[in-house]
Amino acid sequence: MCDLLDDPAALKALFDKHAGADGKLSQCQLRGMVKEKMGDDYQAKDPAEMEKMFECWDKNGDGKLDFEEFKSAVEMIKKVQDGMPCDMLKCDK
Repeated sequence: MCDLLDDPAALKALFDKHAGADGKLSQCQLRGMVKEKMGDDYQAKDPAEMEKMFECWDKNGDGKLDFEEFKSAVEMIKKVQDGMPCDMLKCDK
């Protein structure tokens, strides 16, 4: 998924494929997208931690991610993949 940061059109297409009719991603839709991109072996190590991260990414608090919130989440995930410790990431909420 993070590899799509260099291709904004592909990132938007992935988002649109999984977003609901309202043009936003619920937690369930995001999990489906991650599972599709990472395979059937993907399992969140700590569902409560995943919920906390989703709440952090959901800047306006509506319970869903719009495209800009999603893009910021992917950028944050990329930083972790590139070696930044999770505890260095700050939630702006």
